[in-house]
Amino acid sequence: MLLFSLALVFASDFDDAKAVMFVRRPTKLFKVECNGVIDVAITDEGGKVAVADLDSLTIYKLPAGDKIMSRKLSLTPPVTCIAISTDGEHIATGHENGDIILYEQKRSFRAATLVGHRQELTEIWFSPDGRQLFSYDFKCFKIWDVGRRSCVLSIAAHSLYLSTCRVSLDGKYLFSVGMDNVYSSGTFKIWNLHDAKVIREIPDISRITQVAYIDKAKAVILAGIDGDVSLTKIYDKVLASIGSFTYPEQVIVGSSNPRAPNVFAFPSRNSFLIWDKGTRIFEGSLADKTKTTYNLICPETGFLRFSRNGDIVAVAHQRSVSFFALRTSASVP
Repeated sequence: MLLFSLALVFASDFDDAKAVMFVRRPTKLFKVECNGVIDVAITDEGGKVAVADLDSLTIYKLPAGDKIMSRKLSLTPPVTCIAISTDGEHIATGHENGDIILYEQKRSFRAATLVGHRQELTEIWFSPDGRQLFSYDFKCFKIWDVGRRSCVLSIAAHSLYLSTCRVSLDGKYLFSVGMDNVYSSGTFKIWNLHDAKVIREIPDISRITQVAYIDKAKAVILAGIDGDVSLTKIYDKVLASIGSFTYPEQVIVGSSNPRAPNVFAFPSRNSFLIWDKGTRIFEGSLADKTKTTYNLICPETGFLRFSRNGDIVAVAHQRSVSFFALRTSASVP
């Protein structure tokens, strides 16, 4: 009962009657034309961005959008996702056959191919220090040592299907959502990456497709295709709803990565962000209990990507990607 009460108090901080509301208009930085956008990746501090389309992998420098690297991509096997390290010096592409290719940005050099996945890669991303690369497909999650070019941990997180997963900023925890049997609607698991063991499991999570983790608050944000968004602490026994939003499932045209997240966590600001599939981006702060709405044209046939500090957002269409700064405009009460 105590845990349930604490969870409700935590969730009630986002009540419209209590939270301070702000509206911001993002500042457009630049736009690039593409031939079928596949994926976009942004460095943690928003200094560089990587864009992959059907023709090439290109690196741009913010804020002006100067092109600093461009490399043709082979169509076989097709690219499904990309990642860029915090310093922007390493880029990775995930492929339909499960391979991961590492590039060095300075020389546009293909450094290595990481082989281990047997399924089409869903998503890849670098750790904050750039020493590790995380990846997962429909069946398996892996951690790679970038320097040694080798896999250091592999977890078959769910028996039937791995829908989505995230790693805490300190690299201690894995949060996964998937299916373990045909009679369950879904399971949410928290793993200790030190020994690859489950430390908490919540069964029968209905149609959850996205997960994000806020390290400072040790809070997990879960979003489902029915529009429900829930928050839970690592060792809580219940899920406390923080609100309902419109249908959050993304449909990406020109991409084979349909589970790009609509729930984002910003550890440095102790906040989370949700795209409501319309013209709004909603941010809730766990630190000062404020709500911020960003008015931005977000196409339903596209997807969003953010820098880890939340300052830069990429709005991807099938034929173009526009980059915006979220934090340069004044707040309007």
